[in-house]
Amino acid sequence: SAAPNELKKLIDAKKEKQGFLYYEDKSSGYIYVAILRGEKNTLGYEVHVKSVTNINGATDIQVIEINPDKESVKTMNYPYDIIRSKDITTNITVKSPNGEYKNLMDKPPAMKTGCIIGSFKKASYNNKYVYIVIEDSRRNKNAYYTAYSSSEWKKLSKLKAGDEVYIKYTLGTPVTYDNLSALPYNEIVLLNENTDDNVNIDIGILEIFDLNWANLHSCNNVDINKVWTIKFNKCVNINSIDKDGIYIRDISGNKIPVEILPGPDKYSIIVKPAKNYSYGQTYYLFISSDLMQRDAEHYHKRNSSYKWNDIKKMIKVNKGHGPQKNFSIYKDWYGYKDFNGYRMMFTVTVK
Repeated sequence: SAAPNELKKLIDAKKEKQGFLYYEDKSSGYIYVAILRGEKNTLGYEVHVKSVTNINGATDIQVIEINPDKESVKTMNYPYDIIRSKDITTNITVKSPNGEYKNLMDKPPAMKTGCIIGSFKKASYNNKYVYIVIEDSRRNKNAYYTAYSSSEWKKLSKLKAGDEVYIKYTLGTPVTYDNLSALPYNEIVLLNENTDDNVNIDIGILEIFDLNWANLHSCNNVDINKVWTIKFNKCVNINSIDKDGIYIRDISGNKIPVEILPGPDKYSIIVKPAKNYSYGQTYYLFISSDLMQRDAEHYHKRNSSYKWNDIKKMIKVNKGHGPQKNFSIYKDWYGYKDFNGYRMMFTVTVK
C-alpha cells in the first residue's frame, strides 16, 4: 500500500542521507520503515529488505544493496525501500553487508541539567557509584550519584556535615539510595569564604543529551489531563506498591504530584496527575523496575543451581491514542517516549 503522507514528508526531508526513518500510523496500527540509500548521481542504485527479525523487543532489518553498471545513465536520484508491519518495534537497527544504516529520526529532546545549593549531609560509595545527600533551603533531602572513582570519593570524603555545596545534576536515569531517588551529577563545588572567585557556578539551566535513553516511538496530541494505564504481566497489589517508584518530573527536574490508583483489572494501575499538565511543556514519567509486592516470588525464581535470576516483566502502556504498546522490562533497561507538544520519559531503575 501507499506510504502515509507523513512518512513521505520525512523521506523528502532526509532523502540526501543514507539511513532509515520510521512512522507509526495510529489509525491502522502499522509501523512503516523507510530505508534510504541517499543521494546518487547514477540510475541503478537500489536497496531492498532481505529479512526482518524481532528479538527481545528490538527489530533487526537486513537489507541488500544493488549498484549500477558503469554504463548507467547519469542523473540525480534518491533510492529507498519501504516496509510496513504491526509487529515491528521502534527499537530498530538496519544493516547491510557494507555496514549499519544510521537512524535519521530527529534527536530526542535535549535532556536538561539543573543545579542546587544545599547543606552537605553525607556521602558513601559502592563498587559502582558514589553518592551524596544534601539538604536544600526547604529542608528537603536530595540524593545524587556518579560513577565510582577513587579521586571522586577522595573529594567527597573531605566534605563535612553542614558544608554548603553546589551541585550540577542531570535529569537522567535515577537510582535508589537511602530511600531517595538519586539523579546523576556531573559537578560539585564546595562553597565557603575561601571559594575561588574564578569558580564558574552556572545557576542557569543547561541542555545536554543523556545518551542512556533509547528512542521508543512517537504519538501526537497528548491530553493535558492525560491518565496513564500501566499493565503488568503479573497481578499488582495496589496497597503494597512502593508509590515512590512511580513519579513525574518536569523539564527542570521538579517532581509533579500524581495519584497511583487501581486499574481496570488486577494487572493494571493508573497514573493520574494531581492537576493538569501545562500546555506545551515537557514531562518525564519514571517507572521503577521494582514495582511489584515486596516478595521475592514476584521478582525472582530459583533455577537448578539455586541462584537468583531476574524474571523478565512485561508492561503495556496505553497511550490513549492508538493500540497498546508492549515493552519487555529488565534491570538497567530504559527508554523514552516522544510526543509532539508533550514528551514523557519512560524509564526503569535499579533498586
